[in-house]
Amino acid sequence: MNVILDTNILVSALKKISIGDPAKIVNLWASKAFTLFYSPDIYDEYLEVLTRPEIKIPPKLMMEILHRLTTTGIEIDPPTSRIDMAHAADRKFYDVAVAADAFLITGNTTHYPPELFILAPNRFLEAYDICCRDHLSRRQFLELYARQER
Repeated sequence: MNVILDTNILVSALKKISIGDPAKIVNLWASKAFTLFYSPDIYDEYLEVLTRPEIKIPPKLMMEILHRLTTTGIEIDPPTSRIDMAHAADRKFYDVAVAADAFLITGNTTHYPPELFILAPNRFLEAYDICCRDHLSRRQFLELYARQER
């Protein structure tokens, strides 16, 4: 299973390392339950946001996460899409998700086009459980999800 984490998910997880859905998702990544994809632009945003003084992420924890990203994640540099985005800065996450055939997990689903692969943390955890339980690929899950949404 391929996953992209919007920066807000990573920040939420690191601020509340043992509680909440974002923390559960980061813990799943740490246990190698899925593959995290990123681009150079996403890495740069993670680094810039996680080092902001007001975010208050301990430097050691931030460096551990960025090291894990570069050693276990897969970096790709996808083409830039032309789809309308509420926030142009979020395009990099969308483009990597499309290129990697991945779920995009975000706390700001309204910033993105209404695509079934863009999920809030609680919906992703539900999708993850269903995919594991029923041995579904992302494509199979999205087909099932689309039928249920109608």
